[in-house]
Amino acid sequence: MNADTTLAEFFSAVYRPLRLRGRSANTIRLYQATFASMRRTLKREPTLADIGDDLAVTRHLETLASTPSARTGRMLSAYTIEKQRSQLMALSRLAFDRGILTGPRVEVPAEPLPERTPEAWTHDEMSRLFAAAHAAPGRIGKLRVGALMPALISLIWDTGERVGACLETLRDDYHRPHVLVRAEARKGKRRDKLFLLSNATCEMLDSIVVPSDPHLIPVPPSLRCRLWPIFGQIVRAAGLGEGRANKYHRIRRSVASAFTAAGHDASRLLGHANRRTTERYYLDPKITGGPPAPCEVLPPLRTL
Repeated sequence: MNADTTLAEFFSAVYRPLRLRGRSANTIRLYQATFASMRRTLKREPTLADIGDDLAVTRHLETLASTPSARTGRMLSAYTIEKQRSQLMALSRLAFDRGILTGPRVEVPAEPLPERTPEAWTHDEMSRLFAAAHAAPGRIGKLRVGALMPALISLIWDTGERVGACLETLRDDYHRPHVLVRAEARKGKRRDKLFLLSNATCEMLDSIVVPSDPHLIPVPPSLRCRLWPIFGQIVRAAGLGEGRANKYHRIRRSVASAFTAAGHDASRLLGHANRRTTERYYLDPKITGGPPAPCEVLPPLRTL
């Protein structure tokens, strides 16, 4: 290999086996999306030489920041741009470490990231979502959407797990009223977690068993892509808006916020080693509360 080796070739032959062994298919997909993005920016296949040049990487990131997405028409978020920068720099460091790139190492500074306030659904909003899921029409495979989606939403609500982990959980690991979500299904793939489920959730799960499917949520992998647009339709039907902020992960934030408001440790529930991660990305202050607002403390203004 040399500096003219394409990023895709280096990733497949070197980076993936050395740095991403055992990582999820989605992680691989995100790297491939970065290569496709740089291919569009450069109008050719990106090579190791491109990520050995800090100006080339910076120009690529600046183009991303100033160009609407061809797919959505929206400007890319700072988080998406930072994800690409981080991936490209990781590839660059390994190429320098292995002597494929030579000379002074490059490092492009991180993208400034706005610190967003996490947004969760209140209990009333979750109830509206749940009702809309029960009323949803159509089928996925052998199951009614109106039976499948409430079971999936309720499983996420009872566990606080990511939707991907719930979809990978096996029926053999469900022993009413407990379910074991194995490490292989969870982010990080390091620790199993056992959960107690409500009787209502167990009833819904029991009602959707498909004997030929080993998964607790019996949606074949080939059909799982349909779960995201269907969830979007349910969110709209519940009057809860739409867009990127209203995906399955908002249920996880809702669980964390409600759990914290009840006086419990959401960091432990979610498996976060750092409390700061929970606070920054999961806890909605509208639900968890916080210090008093100025309008609650300061005397009201009056005309003289």
